[in-house]
Amino acid sequence: MGKRFCYKITGNCHSLPFLYKILAEELETEAYLSLLPHHIYLQIPFKRPPYCTQTYFNTELTSKTFPLDAWVETAGYVSNAAVVSGMYMDRLDTKQSIALCLVDLAKGFEARNKEKLSRAEIDQFMQNCVDLALQTAPNLITARLLQVELDKRNFVTTNNKLIYKQLEINITKLFADGYLELPELMYSEQPKTAGLDSTYTPFAQENIREGTPTGKGTVLTLSNGRYAEFKNAKRIETIGSVRFDTERKKIVGFGENK
Repeated sequence: MGKRFCYKITGNCHSLPFLYKILAEELETEAYLSLLPHHIYLQIPFKRPPYCTQTYFNTELTSKTFPLDAWVETAGYVSNAAVVSGMYMDRLDTKQSIALCLVDLAKGFEARNKEKLSRAEIDQFMQNCVDLALQTAPNLITARLLQVELDKRNFVTTNNKLIYKQLEINITKLFADGYLELPELMYSEQPKTAGLDSTYTPFAQENIREGTPTGKGTVLTLSNGRYAEFKNAKRIETIGSVRFDTERKKIVGFGENK
């Protein structure tokens, strides 16, 4: 008998979906990358008998689960508008997947050449990547956010009013399409509260306030208080590293480049 080999593959929510997608392409089968804020997962087609209507399984490789759309939207802090606009939870076709790789190429080039090249040279290469990505996939959120960061950095350097105006237009369109920054607590507190009763999770009381007219009592939520389930935009939202007044539709400040 031949020897059996077992390989342990490790990765994160970025590398593992890409690996799965590459293997699916090699095997000539279907698997689609899908985006959430700071996250990538897979949608895999499945024909369900007896009528053989095609559906899709959400597949989380890092947690080895198949979450429902409602859970993906809740845990990912995705607004309804972002789903409707196709910003998040859409299935990326081949060209869009390649455009996603271009954004990775731009960020990787920046990380590897910070000490070797000038800021202008790095930004020019990154801009070339973003231009090609947006030409192929105009709604790709990672490319749109990177464009915001490049425009912001360019404006801070040159004080060019035309760049500022275009930056404000892009920010306004991102907000209109449903973009909301993922709350920091979704990162920092989630591992600590995963096994606790919802009373002690950081978003439980916020969900109760939003879900009951008086802000008292109890409210049934999908995540049992683990995540922020009511996604109401604040007056000042942070988009990338730009602070944006959602009522006046104006930029009100800048933070550090991301």
